[in-house]
Amino acid sequence: MLNLRSLSISLMNLLIYMYLLSRSAYYIVGIPFGLYLAFNLDMKLLGLWIGLTVALVYCAIVGVWLCVRTDWGDEVRKVQARVERERRIGKRLASELQQAEERVECL
Repeated sequence: MLNLRSLSISLMNLLIYMYLLSRSAYYIVGIPFGLYLAFNLDMKLLGLWIGLTVALVYCAIVGVWLCVRTDWGDEVRKVQARVERERRIGKRLASELQQAEERVECL
């Protein structure tokens, strides 16, 4: 059975990468390039649109590169190890809780 906490940790890492990728695409690449085209090369609104298009293309290329570069087998092993570690912790806590309940019943 899949542990939701392990899944949420992996999902949060993915969301963080997506956030950083989109921010870098727009604020570091797209907007400065669009402003350069719009004002320095006098392309006006068309320059801004080209800058945003470049940001989208950058985001798509880097996103595909990250997906291709990722060792998905390794990621699965990490999640499986995390799930097994949390399962052992859960069993130990359940055992300790049962022992505590037995001690309370004896009183």
